[in-house]
Formats: sequence, C-alpha cells, structure tokens
Amino acid sequence: MKRLDKSVSVILAVTMLVSLVGCDSFRNNNDNGDNDKEEELITQEAAVAVAEEYSKALIALDSAKVIELSSKISDSNSEMISNYEFYEESKNVYEHWLTTFEYTIVETEIDIDEDEGTVPVTISYVDLNSVATDSNLESEWLAGIDECEEKKEMSFDIKLKYDDDDGKIYVSNSDDIVEVFYSDILNTYIYVNTFVYYDNAVTGSWSEDSYKTTENLKFDITFSDIPALDGTDVLVSIEDPDYDEVYTETITFEAGKTVTFTCKPSDAGVVEFEKGYYSINITNENSNFSFVASVKVERPELEPNDADGSMIIAPNEQVLGSFDFETGFYTNEFFGFRYEVVDDLIPVEAEQFQGMMDNEKQLKYMVIDNFAGSPEGDVTILNLVGKFNTSYVNKDDPMSTFLGILENQGVEYEKIKVGDIDFYKYNNMGTDYFMTEKDGYLFIFCMFSRTDASIDDFIATFEQIEAKEGNI
Repeated sequence: MKRLDKSVSVILAVTMLVSLVGCDSFRNNNDNGDNDKEEELITQEAAVAVAEEYSKALIALDSAKVIELSSKISDSNSEMISNYEFYEESKNVYEHWLTTFEYTIVETEIDIDEDEGTVPVTISYVDLNSVATDSNLESEWLAGIDECEEKKEMSFDIKLKYDDDDGKIYVSNSDDIVEVFYSDILNTYIYVNTFVYYDNAVTGSWSEDSYKTTENLKFDITFSDIPALDGTDVLVSIEDPDYDEVYTETITFEAGKTVTFTCKPSDAGVVEFEKGYYSINITNENSNFSFVASVKVERPELEPNDADGSMIIAPNEQVLGSFDFETGFYTNEFFGFRYEVVDDLIPVEAEQFQGMMDNEKQLKYMVIDNFAGSPEGDVTILNLVGKFNTSYVNKDDPMSTFLGILENQGVEYEKIKVGDIDFYKYNNMGTDYFMTEKDGYLFIFCMFSRTDASIDDFIATFEQIEAKEGNI
C-alpha cells in the first residue's frame, strides 16, 4: 500500500513537472509571439500617420485617396464622393471655406488592440452662419470667411484595421465617416449672388436727331472700360412704335470702345419703317446692364421741285433705250438687256400715243404698237423709265420701297433672273408688268392686248448684254 502511494506520488510529481515545463514553454512561445505581433502590426506612430493622411484627404475632397485608405466603402458612397461637384457660382467660396478646416488628433486617447485601433479626430472650421455679407456676393463671402472668428467642430473615431494580406493599415469605418462629413459639412448650402449691375456700362446716341421711314437707323454704342464684361455677348434689339420687337442682333462687349449698330428697314422685314418712335434696347442675358434710347421716325416730305408728289421722276433720255427696225430688238444699254419684238409691231412716238402716261415729269417711255391689226392681234407694249425720288425711297435699296407699295396693295410678284439681272413680274388690274432697277433708275415693261397674247412670250426673248456706264 505504501509502495502504491509512493508510485502515485512519483507519477503525480512527474505529471506536475511535465505540466509545468509544458506551460512555461507554451507561455514563452505566446509571449514572444505577442510581443512580435504588437511591434509589427499597429503602432501608435502608424495609427497617427494613417489618421492624419485620411483626415487630410477628407478635407481636400481627395476621393481617390479616401477610397485607397479604406478597407471597404460602399458603392454608393464611393460614387458620391467621386462625383461630388460644387455649383459653379459658389465653387470659389466652398473651396475657400475648406481652407479653414483643421483636424486635431489627441494621441493620448488612441486605443490600439493588436491588429485594430481607434483614433479620435476633431475637425474645426469657420461657422458659416457667423459670416456676415450684405449682398451675398462672392467677394463678400471670401472676405467674411477670412474675418470670421467663430468656429464649429465635428468629431468622429477613425477605426483602423491591419490587413495581413498586404501588411497595411486601413480605415475600416469609412462609410460612417464619409456620411457624417459629406452630409453635415459639404451639404451646407452657400448662396452666392452672381448678379452684379453695372451702372453706365453702355451709353450711346443716334447718329441723327430723327430719321425718315426709308432710312437706316444708326446708333453709336459706347462700352465702358469694365474688364469683367469684356468679350461677353450684348443683346441689341429694336422696337417699333407699337413696342413690338422687330429686329435683334448679338454683338460683343468691347471694353472702352465705340461701335455703330445699324438697322435697315429690310432687317425689320419691311420696305420702310412705320411713322413714330423707335427704341433701341441694349442689355445682356443676365441683365447686368441696360440702356434704352428712342428716336423719331418721320415720313419724308417731297422736295419742293417735286410739286406733283411722285415717288418717280423723269430721268435723262440716255436711259430710255431704242428700237432697231432692222433686227427687231429693243435694246437698253444702260440697264444691260434687250428683247425681241414680234413682227408687225412698230414704235410710236410718245406724243402720238393717246390716253396714256402723258405726264413726262414722272416717266419717259417708248411705245411699240400695232394699230392695223396683225396676225398676233392688237398688242401695245410700253417701255417706261423713271428715276426714284431719293427723298421718298430707301436710298440703299429703292426697289424695296416700290415692292412694298405693291405688297400693301395686295399685289403679288415673283423674281425672275435674266442673266445676273433681277426682274420682278406682277399683274395689277389685269395688266402684266416686268420691271428692274439699277442705280436708282426703274425700268417697267408692260403689255396690253385684246387677244390672248402673253407677256411671257416677250419675257422669253429677254437677254443680258454688256451694260454701258455713263454720267446719267
């Protein structure tokens, strides 16, 4: 029995010895491993470095860096910070505000547990609610941010995790931090008033005290020396006496320069302007400036020597043209065309022609007629030539005045080209007319017939020839 007890005692002693050796060996191994692990995974210095780099990336809105330092981040948050944009009008203010952001790390409060860590961070910044502005202009915001002493703070923990695969430390709670930072800070609305009104940015004057209905309206526009407006678009419009906008043009603001704006009747879609007051309106799309000026437009009075009150007066004989019996052609070398006359038609002296156009103060004319009755029937052709009264018509485009009268009377016309010459054909009260204009002179071809003879037969023979210039 005693031997048994002795044996048991020996076994127990050996077992305890083995246990002690085993425990010591195991404890030593673990201690060595723990020491190595604490030294190699996350240190105080490494935790601070990662937290600083992450805080700087947040404040700089460096989305790529935030994502790079994160162990994980949701697709929605990743997309949000990658595509975040400021409104253009407030971008400069936001970016200037972000320069006031400062982060603070209290190293004594950092908690590290083997491969994980927590770093408390506080970000301070200017309290925008304390920034004073009068008109919310960008310049006021920038100055107000610089002068503001009131601060706000936000705090959050940056949680760190050591990654065994690549041996780096990452932020493991980026989603929480991003949502706090972007929601509470960058979603702060800053209203920046981009509207600036510039007094006397544009001035100017009409080139005349008043205009005739057929004249071009001209206005000299002077741009003030405002660099902020230089090169921008300027909208210039003309309003008629009924305040309807009849013409608009976009020109360029040229700081310190004067330009001339011109509006012709044809620009407004009319032959001549209406009688009354026309206004010019000058502004830009943001209405940063405006200028309005009116001018009187009057119907022209006829010159005293035009006692008959005609828009057309008699011209020099040189523009009348001539008929050649031999060739059968009527030729007008001033206008530069000719046409063929059908057989049996003969020219008749104007004074012998009864009942038509006997007022030679207005027109010169040649009559080609058949009194006897030809196979073609009873046909009379009048070639009428006159000179536009420049006090009554648009001097730059006298034909437009004449065509405008036709339009006002409800007469339709069509343009027909003969070579390079523009002719206009129309019918008025059953009579066909074919006319053209050159240098203020008007030529009208018209035909009367008691049969079915057509003016188109004569028009088909019109051809352009070399025009002879002269002192007409």
